[in-house]
Amino acid sequence: MSKVPEHIKKMKPPSTEVQNIKGRFYVYAVKGMYNKETKKSLSRRLGCIGQIHEGIGFVPNNKGAAQSISVTKEYGAARTIQVLTAELFEKIRKHFPSDFLRIYVLSALKLIEKNLTSKRIHWAYERSALSLLLPEVHLSKNTTTDFLEKLSLQRGCMVSFMREFHVAENSSVIFDGTSMAAVCKDNPYCEKGYTPGKKNKSQIRMIYAFDLNTRRPIYFNVVPGSISDITAMITSYSELGLKNCILILDNGFFSDIYIKQMLSSDNIRFILPLKDNSVLVDAEYKPFRAYKSVMENNFTYHKRFIFYRELKCRKYNDCRIFIYYDTNRNKDLEKEHIKKMQKEHNGSIPKELLPQLHKECEMLGVTMLMTNNTSDAETTYVDYKARWAIEELFDTMKNTLSFNMNYEAKYETQMGWSFIEFVSLMMYYEINKVIIDNNLHKNYDVGDILFDLKSIEQSNCNVDGKWKIANLSQRRKDLLEKLGVSLAPIEKLPVYNSTN
Repeated sequence: MSKVPEHIKKMKPPSTEVQNIKGRFYVYAVKGMYNKETKKSLSRRLGCIGQIHEGIGFVPNNKGAAQSISVTKEYGAARTIQVLTAELFEKIRKHFPSDFLRIYVLSALKLIEKNLTSKRIHWAYERSALSLLLPEVHLSKNTTTDFLEKLSLQRGCMVSFMREFHVAENSSVIFDGTSMAAVCKDNPYCEKGYTPGKKNKSQIRMIYAFDLNTRRPIYFNVVPGSISDITAMITSYSELGLKNCILILDNGFFSDIYIKQMLSSDNIRFILPLKDNSVLVDAEYKPFRAYKSVMENNFTYHKRFIFYRELKCRKYNDCRIFIYYDTNRNKDLEKEHIKKMQKEHNGSIPKELLPQLHKECEMLGVTMLMTNNTSDAETTYVDYKARWAIEELFDTMKNTLSFNMNYEAKYETQMGWSFIEFVSLMMYYEINKVIIDNNLHKNYDVGDILFDLKSIEQSNCNVDGKWKIANLSQRRKDLLEKLGVSLAPIEKLPVYNSTN
């Protein structure tokens, strides 16, 4: 092999060597290595990266050409979620020591990308700064599906995780169920069941519990579509291990067997609405006009006068029944009902239907609640009216976060996804609490903030190897400051690894 002239050697790039082969000067990348046995340093030749030409210098080939790669990551929303859900991260880590990173990243991505499915997960992860802050989370379609199936078998870990979030005694807990349309033939939980306005539709039932004291969801369960909320509630209450709390239910939970079960327990208190046709209340107390005999019993709720009557329950000795008469609501509902009937009859209600109209309006604005709690009439009414919180939760699930049980065919995958979506829902409420605490809820909700902050990016154009923040306006800076979130170039932030 011919020698290489010194002036040619001076043209080679660092960490390379030059070989003279038939008068051509080929440049090879080399890597330094240390031999522990001989205790000597060695050079390992790698591939050819180009040639050196007289009068020109080093000319790289495809392997030696410096690649200028521009990398851009969504940063604003990802970093906000990471900062505001740090406590939740640690709780997931505690109960899922082997899988917590995937659970957390999948839940965060679901919050950022509403229509996230197994096919789009890898793209969403690589697009997000979470791939740098929480690296090496394998999220291809196949690995994610396998993971979700494995996660579905860890119900015990899920329950112990959820029990972390109900710690206060005497708190008020709302239980309710909602239906998710599902048509998967291979899913045993996909069954025909009753949903208002959609009888015998194929569905899956989701049971949720919401703690009014902490104002966040604390429990979820998935049950077959044909199972009633009452049956699922018994299992859910026991699974969550509730003690000394007040259950706020809707009239779909009314069952003689279930009421007796609750009354036989020393630590279950409940508020349960009665239907208009309930035999537990005498007919004379049901019409709205009955408020005139109890006008001395009243309180104010949302600037409205509420009159009430208290009765001892004849059938269940430990229970009382409160009947509430809301004058404003009676007038509003009556106007709506009359307009509806007028519309149905081309603007004029036939005289023969007026008695029916009068009868239907009699119960408008009347609420009947049965309880075994010792709270007074006003407290019981206010607690029950807080049920809107779980309706708001369902609205958030289905509309804001676009939760859907119909995009995965296998039962195990759906069960795993349902837990990911529950954790995502918890993240939503953690961020929402910060928004409310900082008095930002008048102008923003969680969806607004994350959508706005998604435009904040970090980019690395491989010029100086440093990440730079883009699209960070003064308005967004002020918003992040109020939320308690500080942004910094990615290389200055701690990156999670297994030794953390």
